[in-house]
Amino acid sequence: MPGPVTTGPAWVSRVDARPLAVTRVLVATAGLVMAVESWTVLRALTTPGVVRVPWGPLPVVPLTNAVVDGWLVVTLVALVMLALGLFCRTAAAASAMGLGISLASDQQLFSNHLALATSLTVLLALGRPGGAWSLDSRRLGGDRTTPLAVNLLLMSQVSTVYLFAGLSKVNEQYLGGSALDRWLAAWTSVPSGALAPLAVMSVVTEVALAVLLWLPRARVVGAVVGVGLHLSIAIALDSPIVLTAFGLLAVSTYPLFLTRPSLLRPADRLSPASP
Repeated sequence: MPGPVTTGPAWVSRVDARPLAVTRVLVATAGLVMAVESWTVLRALTTPGVVRVPWGPLPVVPLTNAVVDGWLVVTLVALVMLALGLFCRTAAAASAMGLGISLASDQQLFSNHLALATSLTVLLALGRPGGAWSLDSRRLGGDRTTPLAVNLLLMSQVSTVYLFAGLSKVNEQYLGGSALDRWLAAWTSVPSGALAPLAVMSVVTEVALAVLLWLPRARVVGAVVGVGLHLSIAIALDSPIVLTAFGLLAVSTYPLFLTRPSLLRPADRLSPASP
């Protein structure tokens, strides 16, 4: 159970671990999709004659089907353990390492959603992702709180993604609607006159989400808008499975936003019963 309230600073305070448990499960679920997607690309890179694109000074890592398949098995096991909450911090660290290895192995593996999944698993490893609703909590019992500071880092990561996603689209090509026209062409036909307003609306929505989720009086609205945004992206654009996984990564932090205590009133924060 959460301990008594404290007037300590936010970065040493602790909060109920249940919202973070939801984050843990959603991040791990999305990570499973990312791992399989990366595996298909890594498998393709084992084909003789395929050009490899290493990251700057990093050496080209030799890839074989056995190495790639072994990487997939280890990464999937780590992500399943993370979802179940078994040896949670170790599983989070192993998941981050597995996803990070695929990210670093070749520039052709890079994607925004894989980078986000990697960063979120790293941050989960810093907190107590198994503090509640996990096999660890059932086995070990004890304190069911988690550091507020780690929650804030997870939330900051996602709000930063929203902010830069919106700002990066402030250009003539996107705001004119041509990018949306290209993305939507495979699924549906949108009147040309509606493309530019839709493009502007998407930019405003992403930038607004970076702010609304932090505001106590607006965070519920922000969460509803965010879920609607990610559903519309997954339905309207190509690669719905991958885009749904990306949406899960972003939405995974919504429970943290919706339950975030006031940072201005220390009495709202919880103190742990034990470290």
